[in-house]
Amino acid sequence: MSKTTRTLLSATLLVAVFTALLNQTVMITALPVIMKHFNITLSSAQWLTTGYVLILGIVTPISAVLYNRFSTRKLFIGLIGVFILATTLGMVANTYALVLIARLVQAAMGGILMTFSQIALIDLFPASKRGTILGLFSMVISAGPAIGPTFSGLLLKLFTWRSLFTVVLIIMLLVLIIGIIALPNVTTDHQVYIDWLSVTLSFVGMGAVLMGISDLQSSPLYATVLIIAGAGLLVWFVRRQLKSQTPLLNVRLFAQGTFTRMSLMVMLTFAIMMGTETILPLLLETHMHLSSMDAGLIMLPGALINLILAPTIGRLYDRYGIQKLLPIGIALLLLSVVPFFMVTTTSPIWLIVIAYLIRMAGCAIITSVTVAKALAGFAANELSHATALNNTVRQVAGSFGNALMVWALSAGTSFNFGFHTAILLTLIAIIGILVIAWINTRARKTLQ
Repeated sequence: MSKTTRTLLSATLLVAVFTALLNQTVMITALPVIMKHFNITLSSAQWLTTGYVLILGIVTPISAVLYNRFSTRKLFIGLIGVFILATTLGMVANTYALVLIARLVQAAMGGILMTFSQIALIDLFPASKRGTILGLFSMVISAGPAIGPTFSGLLLKLFTWRSLFTVVLIIMLLVLIIGIIALPNVTTDHQVYIDWLSVTLSFVGMGAVLMGISDLQSSPLYATVLIIAGAGLLVWFVRRQLKSQTPLLNVRLFAQGTFTRMSLMVMLTFAIMMGTETILPLLLETHMHLSSMDAGLIMLPGALINLILAPTIGRLYDRYGIQKLLPIGIALLLLSVVPFFMVTTTSPIWLIVIAYLIRMAGCAIITSVTVAKALAGFAANELSHATALNNTVRQVAGSFGNALMVWALSAGTSFNFGFHTAILLTLIAIIGILVIAWINTRARKTLQ
């Protein structure tokens, strides 16, 4: 494959993934607007973001299977085509239910597209460039959701909430045209078995647990039943994967200690990032009475630092490895807790900007190095499954972080108390990352 073809393919994949993941968080700053337009509660409206992240995670295991089942060109064009149809539905929808359905279909296509693109990019480049290309990919998957709130705020300042679908539709139409004209086939069709029972178990199980978390405050007994039932289905799902010769999600890879530790750190980091991105606009718009545009601009420095750091950290990882970079990311996350605990509904804007900037910098560093380290050492026949598993647990953790922090926000006796409770949850997650990093260091020294 020529350098020009490789560059065109890489750029097309990255733009498509960026748009799908940008779409993940565009509704964050729009939640107050959507709540008012459709006259719905926060617990209902937050499913536009929580549901999107959850579906991203649930469909990710199918991605590796579909990547092997269909040719690169056929799968890419199909995913973008369905994404465009869902976006069109969201743009013209006149009920909240239709908007939610459109978002969930977008998420399903985006989730498959994310893992498909990551596997394709890894296949395109030699192992010596893997840290760099994964750093670039990490920039996209971090910057897309990070820029989403600012992008949304700008559009809501100029247009209605429907513009959030319109602009995404235009971008994806251009991606589809480029794909039809120029996208080559990297792989060909193969007959592959898809375990639809496992797909159903993961979808219903994770959905039930998240719904239970969302309803804990309003219906404790019903919520508890949902959480227990969902957990039971997820146990069934895991046992089925362990017994299957062709698992939907190869959970046996968790037997590899480094992969497990890195994936756990990715999960906790993504939960922190997604939860923080969700509660900040609620603070800024609902309780500080700022516009969606203002909220987006306040979150912009954090998005930009994410955009700058991700590819830089990828190159540094290729040179220095994880040991020198991971402590910096953890230190930044711990440092961000201090200003966040000082934030109230009357805080100066600069304090929120600094807190968010520091937090997003820490998230960018940790995500880049842990994903690269998690996927290191896998053979070619295991790499697609490792990628799918890592992406799945990351997205699912993000949806749980989202739901838990919204619950903490709603359960507080006052907004400030609820906000600080949510920040406390992130501190617990950061301590978890620190403990896992310490365990990883000890394991590495033991092997030496």
